[in-house]
Amino acid sequence: MNALPKHLIGAIAAFAVIGLLGGGAWYWTSARLDGSLQARSQVMQDLAALNAKGVFPSPANLKTLKDNQEAAALLASSMEPRLTAAQEDLAPFLGAEGKGLGADAWKQMLIEKREELKKQAEAAKVQVADDFYFGFKRYRLASPPPGATRELGLQLAAIDALSRVLFASRVASLQEIRRVLVEESGAAPASGTSEEVLAAVVAPGGGGLYKAYPFEARFQASPAALKRVLNGLSAEKQFFIVRFAALENQKTGVPRRSEILSQAGLATPAGGEGGERPAAAAKLLIPVLGQELLNVRLRVDFIHWNPPAPAPANAPKPKPGT
Repeated sequence: MNALPKHLIGAIAAFAVIGLLGGGAWYWTSARLDGSLQARSQVMQDLAALNAKGVFPSPANLKTLKDNQEAAALLASSMEPRLTAAQEDLAPFLGAEGKGLGADAWKQMLIEKREELKKQAEAAKVQVADDFYFGFKRYRLASPPPGATRELGLQLAAIDALSRVLFASRVASLQEIRRVLVEESGAAPASGTSEEVLAAVVAPGGGGLYKAYPFEARFQASPAALKRVLNGLSAEKQFFIVRFAALENQKTGVPRRSEILSQAGLATPAGGEGGERPAAAAKLLIPVLGQELLNVRLRVDFIHWNPPAPAPANAPKPKPGT
């Protein structure tokens, strides 16, 4: 038998090697495919199990989510004009760049605002002491620290808005306005005029979105005027939160019968308090309680929304609709 040519033997060997390699590759690929199919099957089973448990949003969940998104958008659209108006009203108290006025400029603004508020109180027939300084009596002669004028400007703006609400509500009198001494270190400094110092702290809000500046006002008002005060604070462009209102009736007890008759211009009958009285007195309506004033101590927080932090220069711009 003749030997096969060398080139034919080489070709056969090459085909054999190629066949072995191809078969091995097919076997490896097939094994990978089977593994992928099994993994896919397991994932589908897991998804089916989660779907059976109600993990994925149901149509009702999706509707609730959509309703909440629409409500949030409506709330944001209604709040934005009020926030803008509040910031515009604060601008004169904070200076052109919002970093605070100069010490002399702030002092001049205090003088002007005090005169405006005193005139408004007089027009509304609200009793205010001649030397009342709306929480800033320590600056009657002195100027504020230059580094504190921004915080003092915010407080002056808040007291200005609060006082205007009180006067527009026609309270009977305004005795005190207390504030935190933001110009000093510490939460409740002991220095300062006692009737102006509020032992509280300026508290930052969640996520640094705002700061809450506490104030306390002491005044006299009728129940109707107090109601107007609370409604006025809720409608004010600046944001106020009423923390509490301590009320005390001007009358501590019911007056004696003889006092009531005396106030009505009627003499006590000769038979004493138990004797008969004239028929006119029996028909006379004499209010005993309900028309007196309330001594009110009102604690509020003025909410100042912090401006958004500037975005980094290399930050990506948000996509439209996000």
